[in-house]
Amino acid sequence: MSTKKKPKRNRARPETRISDSTFDVSDSTNTAMIFGDRNVVTQKAISQRIEMEADDDDDLTIRIGRWIMLKLFGTLKHGMKWYGLVSVSLGIAVGVPTVYSPLLIQTFGETNFIWVWGGFALLLAAILYFGWLIFVDSSSTTCPRCGWKFSWLRTKRVLTKHAELSDREVRNYESTYSCTNPSCGYKRENVREIIEITAP
Repeated sequence: MSTKKKPKRNRARPETRISDSTFDVSDSTNTAMIFGDRNVVTQKAISQRIEMEADDDDDLTIRIGRWIMLKLFGTLKHGMKWYGLVSVSLGIAVGVPTVYSPLLIQTFGETNFIWVWGGFALLLAAILYFGWLIFVDSSSTTCPRCGWKFSWLRTKRVLTKHAELSDREVRNYESTYSCTNPSCGYKRENVREIIEITAP
């Protein structure tokens, strides 16, 4: 019994076509041309040390936080947990009727709704700033040695490397953190930080 080999079928290969276009990049530097989908292109990283703006000891949040702590406790070395709890409680109490407007209409009437809602919105913004934001900053600015709050600040920040990818931007920093407490003076230098910014 004779056997015949089946002829091989030539599979059609998908074609990729690029329309007739002219791209002029003669006046561009560090330029990447991307064709197709799902491409991630890494452009050449730029290594150049650039000194950036550091934290300001006279920042409004720092000044307000120090003032609140000195008025409430008389010192910058004190816990702020109860302050955070009170801020969260007030934020919920004011935020719920601000977001769910029928509560305000039912309580104050529809005639004065706009003025009442505006007052609640301003009060909520003040609670978030003077309450929750101050509480978060008190934790992030606590000196690891002496425990003073609103005293651990970034006094120097240097951009060491900068790379732009097709989906994000990456920045490398070397920072110096110092305590503003005169009796402490603790310092950390060359703290490496990496920040990634997603492309819009």
